[in-house]
Amino acid sequence: MLWDLDYTLLDAGGSGRAVYRSVFRDLFGRDPDQVAPMGGRTERAIIADTLAMAGINDPARHVDAFIAELTRRAPELQATIAARQPFLDFVFSRVNADGSKQKFQVSGEPMFSQSCRFIGYRGIGVELIARKAGDALTA
Repeated sequence: MLWDLDYTLLDAGGSGRAVYRSVFRDLFGRDPDQVAPMGGRTERAIIADTLAMAGINDPARHVDAFIAELTRRAPELQATIAARQPFLDFVFSRVNADGSKQKFQVSGEPMFSQSCRFIGYRGIGVELIARKAGDALTA
């Protein structure tokens, strides 16, 4: 799969594991032991599980602040993409012409032509589909 930067990824919001770790460090003064699995899950579920795994008391109390900081940092990840760096577990949404929403999770690495001209990203992506309101998303 090859993604067009101008059409898909730079217009999208979201964040990857590195941004999660950075937000955690700034909010709690240390790195998390690990980031919860991201595949097929909502941001809230990933954040709550990451906080719980790190031993943060009452994780649900911190989820909104964590989301606010992730949103503020979304341009950092977009800058990584603009600099043609690899990315992992980038989650983004789009609104279709009919008003329906789709959510995707993608990872990719930059691709270059034989003359070293940047031609796009190659990677893998899955659509995240909600089972029902309040449930985790599934791929």
